[in-house]
Amino acid sequence: MNVALTPRRYDVIKKIKKKLYIIYLALIADPIIDHERYFWVHKVFKNLYSNIQYYLKNCSIDHLSIENQLHLLQYYLKIHLTLNIKISPSDDNLFGGFLNKLLGDPSFSNIC
Repeated sequence: MNVALTPRRYDVIKKIKKKLYIIYLALIADPIIDHERYFWVHKVFKNLYSNIQYYLKNCSIDHLSIENQLHLLQYYLKIHLTLNIKISPSDDNLFGGFLNKLLGDPSFSNIC
């Protein structure tokens, strides 16, 4: 099935990416957030972590573009760091496998 990138579909993708950028900004700003006032922020981060973890354990990300795989894993890693969650051996394999995939991708060969 060929899914065309219609203007409407593009707008949806654009809106989702904007929301993800806001979440990432919140993850970066975590050290300066007033957690007594915004006590719900870590609950949101934990929920996001659980959802991404569930997705990564139950679904393959190989169908996603390299850019989208990178974004997903970048958020997952940043949540680990923000919530001080130890990286499990399976997560370590996931990140290592993705980095090896990047090393083998010709479009990233000039970076390494």
